[in-house]
Amino acid sequence: MMNGTQCKLFHHQLLHPTSASNISLVGVASVSYKEAVLPVVLVDIGNHDNHQLGNLLFDSGAQISLVRMSLAENLKLNGKEVVTTITNKVGGEEEELRTKIYQVRIRPLNKSQFHTVLAVGIPCICEELAVVNLTSIAQNFKIHPVSLYRGSGSVDLLLRIDLYAKMHCGQTIEAGNLVARQSPLGWVIFGAIPGEPM
Repeated sequence: MMNGTQCKLFHHQLLHPTSASNISLVGVASVSYKEAVLPVVLVDIGNHDNHQLGNLLFDSGAQISLVRMSLAENLKLNGKEVVTTITNKVGGEEEELRTKIYQVRIRPLNKSQFHTVLAVGIPCICEELAVVNLTSIAQNFKIHPVSLYRGSGSVDLLLRIDLYAKMHCGQTIEAGNLVARQSPLGWVIFGAIPGEPM
């Protein structure tokens, strides 16, 4: 039955949508979010001779560090050829990739100490990062905007959690649905920016 009328077609009843009267929503949020802010920090990537600024994405669910292959080639990083299988945890799909594993040196913009990470080359890590208004966010956290280093555009390096957990840690401040964490690579902001009330 749909709206009190019996369907006249001959097919399985599961092909009909569930009646709206049987659906109840509990705990619906009254605020929508216009933008998710990924935990990204701008760092110096490269070696003594060749280096450039790049976006580093902290990924607390990753068990592999990744570097954009074009960046590794531009920096003339030496890599060891490998064949790796990358598994999409959501769909379970596996992809075999012939690539290189690189030793990548990274340095926070406000310090001279370099950290070395191993990262697998991949053509693209994720979508382009949007520009985020750091001035208003810094005010919410009472952090000077000059202390926030965040780029837009490509993600150049994804940092795994298991081998580099210490780089993910640091002092944490919350403001609404955003979190600021002072990692060894600099302040990183992540969470959701509120939009219009629903």
